[in-house]
Amino acid sequence: MKFIYYFNFRTLLALVISQAATFIAVTYDLRFHLDLLLFGICIVFPLHFSMQSAFKRRDRALEYFSLFKGGSMSLYYSFQISEDRHPKKKEATQFLKSMVDQLMQQLEHRISGYNNLQQN
Repeated sequence: MKFIYYFNFRTLLALVISQAATFIAVTYDLRFHLDLLLFGICIVFPLHFSMQSAFKRRDRALEYFSLFKGGSMSLYYSFQISEDRHPKKKEATQFLKSMVDQLMQQLEHRISGYNNLQQN
């Protein structure tokens, strides 16, 4: 049922306009000669820049996520190689696992804000 989220009044309006324009063009045999330079300037350039910015945001998010993962793994392994008699070993590993699980839940459910994660 997630696909219903993408359909709204603007989508319906765009579909109706495109169908009407196609019907008029086919019925009256309308032809329009357009230079491809205009197409490139109007459509391709903005599309290129928006995709470029999206990939930059993705790379930055992956960088932050890898830093978090590396830090949490180093803490986890430092507690794992410590002596078995260390009293806080199990507590620390459970805390790290719960912190990673909480972050993954927050990312999966798209919950904004990170105050709860910082407080924990």
